[in-house]
Amino acid sequence: DCLYLQLTLKRYFMKSVTSLLSLINSGASIVINGKGVAASSLISLATAAAAKNVHLTITDISGTADSTLLSIAAAGKGSVTLDFSRKES
Repeated sequence: DCLYLQLTLKRYFMKSVTSLLSLINSGASIVINGKGVAASSLISLATAAAAKNVHLTITDISGTADSTLLSIAAAGKGSVTLDFSRKES
């Protein structure tokens, strides 16, 4: 049941950056998969996390350009973790 709920929530929240921003602005710390998410969206999420003093973890970020990573980190002001680890399949 928990796994099903997690998968359902993941699909729901990854559809809308607006939903993620609402969660952050409500005070939630979140973990997202950054693969395929626009750089501008990741920067917006990082900015919101810093403003609300919550934490944003972005996984699957290893293919992202260094300049984008630096922009995300700067926007997050210490509120962002960039997860470069590889998960074994």
